[in-house]
Amino acid sequence: TSTGYIFHELYMWHDQGAMASVRNSVQPTPHWETPESKRRIHNLLSVSGVLDQLTLLRPRAATLEECERVHDRSYLEMLQRCSNDDTKGHHVVGEEAVIAPGGFDVALLSAGGCLAALDAVMRGTVRNAYCLVRPPGHHAERAAAMGFCYINNIAVVAAAAKAAHGLSRVAIVDWDVHHGNGTHHMFDDDPSVLFVSIHQDGNYPARSGA
Repeated sequence: TSTGYIFHELYMWHDQGAMASVRNSVQPTPHWETPESKRRIHNLLSVSGVLDQLTLLRPRAATLEECERVHDRSYLEMLQRCSNDDTKGHHVVGEEAVIAPGGFDVALLSAGGCLAALDAVMRGTVRNAYCLVRPPGHHAERAAAMGFCYINNIAVVAAAAKAAHGLSRVAIVDWDVHHGNGTHHMFDDDPSVLFVSIHQDGNYPARSGA
């Protein structure tokens, strides 16, 4: 068996908006969570020939029921309403989190892509998998978007590993400059999930993960 790979062009279409507003007399700049970094990774895998050695897996959209294992239903419905509102360009849905029309659909596809990778590993189709998805998820809390994260992808996967695949224990290693606060809080009292966050002290969120 080989390594599975999750990617979809719609991940690149997720719109995080600009970092500033002209109404505040600040020149708008592109958001640092842009599709270009992910697209460069995908293109490098393709040009280098590594992509030919991977097993391409088809992502799917996560269901609300799958996301409800770690998120409140009312929170998910709020994201869905804002995402379906075409009358406004972007909705502020949390700290450092705005959602554009259609953004919730892409977030579901991001979480669902990770679930598709889990299913492939558990079936033995692949030995392991890499998911090049966006939007990211580890800052998303049970009932709050944060840090350009809306659905906590890895938390959804960990919950599915236990509920749908019967695993008794799950380990999550979060390696990022930021503390994975959302994932941490979701499993803080769950002895069946080991969560390890390797991050820069004092970065983001403030006073988190020390």
